[in-house]
Amino acid sequence: MKSFISLCICLLTVLFMQAQIINPKETAKRKVEDRTNTRSDQGIDKGLDKVEEGIKGIFKKKDKKKKKTQETEAGEEANEENEAPSAENAKGSSPQSAPGFQSYSKFDFIPGEKILASDDFSKDAVGDFPLQWNTSSGGEVVQISGFAGNWFKFPQNGVCFPEYINELPENFTMEFDMTINQETMSNNQSGLKVFFNQLIQNRTSFDHMFDPKAKVAFDVHPSGVEGGGDLYVWVTDQSEQQLLETHQEIKGNWRSDQPNHISIWRQGTRIRFYLNEKKIFDLPRAFQTGIKYGFLFATNLWGDGLYISNIKIAASTPNNRGELIEKGRFSTTGILFDVNADRIKPSSFPVLKEIADVLRSNPSIQVRIVGHTDSDGDAAANQSLSERRAAAVKSSLSKEFGIDAARMQTAGKGEAEPVAPNDNTQGKAQNRRVEFIRL
Repeated sequence: MKSFISLCICLLTVLFMQAQIINPKETAKRKVEDRTNTRSDQGIDKGLDKVEEGIKGIFKKKDKKKKKTQETEAGEEANEENEAPSAENAKGSSPQSAPGFQSYSKFDFIPGEKILASDDFSKDAVGDFPLQWNTSSGGEVVQISGFAGNWFKFPQNGVCFPEYINELPENFTMEFDMTINQETMSNNQSGLKVFFNQLIQNRTSFDHMFDPKAKVAFDVHPSGVEGGGDLYVWVTDQSEQQLLETHQEIKGNWRSDQPNHISIWRQGTRIRFYLNEKKIFDLPRAFQTGIKYGFLFATNLWGDGLYISNIKIAASTPNNRGELIEKGRFSTTGILFDVNADRIKPSSFPVLKEIADVLRSNPSIQVRIVGHTDSDGDAAANQSLSERRAAAVKSSLSKEFGIDAARMQTAGKGEAEPVAPNDNTQGKAQNRRVEFIRL
């Protein structure tokens, strides 16, 4: 009898031990996923080391003074503790934290001039999936306390993309604002993946884990309240050969208390990636010649708490500065201003520097700077705003770059001379421009 009982106990012990063993197939699958996301074992171990500390922190009282990302429920007004952003603070940043021109002195991103797509989700209802987008999983438009406008919240796992654009030209720029929910993002979760993939028509079928076609892919992976994280990049060719896989830390460049601006610039085979004013990657041989590329966004592995807004995609020309000399005029959408104001955003530094270099290299040239707006608001107010913005550009070129003010005249056209329809965000973005005319 004792032998029988002992045998039963042994069998139960073996079964219990087997129940504790991780399924090897699932382990292998997870490892592949981890490698695809270029998660290093060291990073995982580091995250696991903090689990105990994190669990303890769950029950601590939150510091109400600490800014955090929080969605506003559909139909619910913003929290009264968060004042509505002013025109000079439309992105939720404070004057103390807003970077100035000096911090952008090494920023060389030049946005494209022909707007191909622009989307701020302002025409989409909060709580709905964007009308002109598609997805393999889900997502919704939300509002975030303290941040202006509507934001798209990505699903935890899946691909998402705008249907109004797929194929991209060989020379383009892409920009968007990004933020995270600091309380739900950690180092062990997925970031936001931006795929520039070999062109396919059915993007909902794209396998962002094992797609074999040529691609250039980025994974923007901030890690919550720590203000750190990593940016991963990998490149494969049409024969499924991986040409590159690497990453860089973004600690010190990611801003946890305000939207972060992502800028991507392709010129032929070359691609550059910027986070705010910092260039993170400059890859001269990323894209394959003779291949058409599209794009999409993707998340996986519990990528909860990822948001984007203010997307802009534009075609660029190899040499913008030559237009002023050769054609006698140059128009740019790359000089940006605060909402309804004439204060120039620091990210406009590269465009202003490019124009200053042209004027400095051609000292006999005189120009007229003309401001233009879209049709939103009162026509008289837009006229005044366009004049003030032109004057602000002249002042910046003179004070910041040393161009003789006597060489520059200013004028404003308000909304009177649109170059695109004002009935959509893309057209409005194209109409908000500054023009330089050679005299």
